[in-house]
Amino acid sequence: MQVIGSTGNHGLGVSNALATLGGHGIVYVPQNASASKVAAIKRFGIEVRSVGTDSGANEVLARAEAAENGWTYISPYNDPDIVAGQGTIAVELLEQLDGRRLDAVFAAARIRRSELAGRRVAVVSCGGNISSKTLVAALT
Repeated sequence: MQVIGSTGNHGLGVSNALATLGGHGIVYVPQNASASKVAAIKRFGIEVRSVGTDSGANEVLARAEAAENGWTYISPYNDPDIVAGQGTIAVELLEQLDGRRLDAVFAAARIRRSELAGRRVAVVSCGGNISSKTLVAALT
């Protein structure tokens, strides 16, 4: 059994992986998590527990349940394997560009479309919210 503390994105990604591999899990999300992300997690057949509005407190609950039951807690950020995996993003971005120039990488951004106009960029969200419209504007 896998236990995840997430505001949505990490829980959704892990849920997809668990469903693909036939695994089982519980995702702790705050009550104010995105309804569409929570619904998507549930569509993968993963249990969702909505508790409070503090994602830090949810992480504590998720870690405690995993430890109490001998299950695996999968951190969205505070784990050497997760950090190593996130560290491959530059290689993946460059491979996808197929030799084209990368102008910029934005992280945890609250950005204006005007700052992105006419550039080929990759948008990496580390807790920030970037709309798909902003991403499309950035890539056109």
